[in-house]
Amino acid sequence: MIQCVPIFTDHMVLQQGKNTAVFGTGSPGETVTVSISERKLSASAVVQPSGMWQVQLPPATAGETCTLRVNDLVFQDVVFGEVWLAGGQSNMEFMLKNAKGGAEELKQCPEPSV
Repeated sequence: MIQCVPIFTDHMVLQQGKNTAVFGTGSPGETVTVSISERKLSASAVVQPSGMWQVQLPPATAGETCTLRVNDLVFQDVVFGEVWLAGGQSNMEFMLKNAKGGAEELKQCPEPSV
């Protein structure tokens, strides 16, 4: 039975403009097909003797939501965009709008989703 590692879920954001690795486990010799029909992306692999598999999807541009299919698994509301990792302590929870001058900075921001 084909499974993806737990980082693959509904509502995920995949990095735009880069190859996308999709991976997981399964029965050795089993064929895995990963596809996003809305983007006309598809790739296949065979589960290795170790039980691991990995597929590389070609780069995609940011855009509307799509559905990622891995054999019988379906991940909905998937988007390609910018993926950023931020690290810190409790200050990571502080909202820009509450920072000194933050409200003014947000008004000037050309990106409405910030």
